[in-house]
Amino acid sequence: MTKKILHVEDDEDICNLVKLLLEEQGYKVITAFNGKEALDKLKEDRIDLVLLDVILPDMSGWDIYQKIRETFHPVKVAFLSVMPISDNELTNLKDEGIFDYITKPFDNEDLVRRVRNIIEIERNILHIEDDEDTRNLVRMLLETRGYRVLMASSGKAGLSKLKEDIDLVLLDVMLPDMSGWTILQRIRKNPGNKNLKVAFLSIIPISDEQLMEFRKEGVKDYITKPFDNTDMIKRIDNIIGSE
Repeated sequence: MTKKILHVEDDEDICNLVKLLLEEQGYKVITAFNGKEALDKLKEDRIDLVLLDVILPDMSGWDIYQKIRETFHPVKVAFLSVMPISDNELTNLKDEGIFDYITKPFDNEDLVRRVRNIIEIERNILHIEDDEDTRNLVRMLLETRGYRVLMASSGKAGLSKLKEDIDLVLLDVMLPDMSGWTILQRIRKNPGNKNLKVAFLSIIPISDEQLMEFRKEGVKDYITKPFDNTDMIKRIDNIIGSE
């Protein structure tokens, strides 16, 4: 299926260049010249990526992003703007769910590469959870974010799926056949999984001291249920994007 990109930009020459470059790569590019037009187009079509200018005639790119999050989240969003930003500002934007910030004037090949990285690179998450409703909700949220989600309802089933290329294991603490902690230990016993990212998603609350102990064992995060959908997605993005 052809990936669709919504480019929000009021400079017609830049719109034409971006459209030419990305449609040469097989993407369909839809152009909007202001925020209102962009939000209207998002209602009309399924969009894989929104490329946003920061300064637009009717509202800022940031304002548009906030409206996207309220209504269309979690569609992928990146900025394409003439305004430079620092590394710290870029980190803060990524913490808020922005996938990238590309400055103008841009190198044509760099633009194509960075857009492809956002849209095409598949990240695999293994979610080990015995509650079917939780599994289905997590899968829906993360797949709309662009992740591929593999699911297992027990520790044994989850460990068998580690033969696949996995970027993150998302673990419940309490499972029918073994604890999440036991699964973590078994993952770490395999030298090939030494650097595999692991996070817990569990109803059992933990203290700051316990979280510190988990982190010493290489656990990237501990998310408690019930979770806020947006917060959970942001934290998964942070784990996947970390070195």
